[in-house]
Amino acid sequence: MVRVKPDEDALHKQFEELTKLRARAQREGLGHAATASALTTTKSGFFDLANIPGDISQVPAAGDWAFGAKVNDVSPVVEALDYFAIVQLIGTKEAGRCRAT
Repeated sequence: MVRVKPDEDALHKQFEELTKLRARAQREGLGHAATASALTTTKSGFFDLANIPGDISQVPAAGDWAFGAKVNDVSPVVEALDYFAIVQLIGTKEAGRCRAT
């Protein structure tokens, strides 16, 4: 996630930069693209619509996007109140009971 700057010009510039990052992420994967841009990524565990993790809940549209995505899809740049985010789906799990580990 990238915290949005309040100035309209800065906001537009950030969105353009993240759109370029998204294009690179579609080719190389989000982790590689983010690292090359000196950005960090986070990885959430598996979740359902009723239990969206905190890092994704800050950008609700990102969680919604994940449920319609295929493995390795990269989301468009998603905007929330204070953040822009790009999400990549790296795995799925069939519905059902969790196994104890």
